[in-house]
Amino acid sequence: MKPPLLPYRIWTILLPVIAAILIRLFWIFPFSVTDNNLTPHLVKGDIIAVDQMAEWTRGDYLVYKNPLIEGWNPLSAGKCKALPGDTLYLYMTWQQNHKPQNRLLPFIIPRKGIPVKVEPWTTRLLSNALFLYEGRNICQQCDSILVVNGIPLNSVTFTQDYIWISSSGKNDSATGSTAFGLLPASMVVGKVKWKTLESSKNKKPFFSRLFQAIDK
Repeated sequence: MKPPLLPYRIWTILLPVIAAILIRLFWIFPFSVTDNNLTPHLVKGDIIAVDQMAEWTRGDYLVYKNPLIEGWNPLSAGKCKALPGDTLYLYMTWQQNHKPQNRLLPFIIPRKGIPVKVEPWTTRLLSNALFLYEGRNICQQCDSILVVNGIPLNSVTFTQDYIWISSSGKNDSATGSTAFGLLPASMVVGKVKWKTLESSKNKKPFFSRLFQAIDK
């Protein structure tokens, strides 16, 4: 007698487990997306395959160590918008005559050993990176002046290469309110290669989602 086929629900559980075991043999691991910030490319509940050995560049979706997450698995997914030395244009918002004003301003992504000019509007971005990743003593009360170890600086040199990670589908902001922002390149875990399983909200058959590439 022919054995009965496994129910569909069992396959949706079993196949991701088998895939996870196989892909780990090739330095690839599964990761579950935890929010909807990257909609429509990635949504909460998607399970993606992350290649730890693949080279990556601007426009790629990456999984990285998030210093703002506590716990045993402090990982997040985001899109690489700029590489070390790139010029990224960020939105700066300020009040003028009681009306909000927006302007795109150029921001150079820090490279190891290369001085970065400090502008009043970049002080917050640079201060956060210096404090979080460089271990510098930063003046938290200084508004538009970068003060490191009690010394005001017109330029600052970083000890690591940085990239810009966007964790939102919106425009990147100089305040960091709609994007994660600067991140040491060394904190990137791997490049998102494909989806192994989409969110349960998508009712398509499982096999139509297996190894689905991520569009840039």
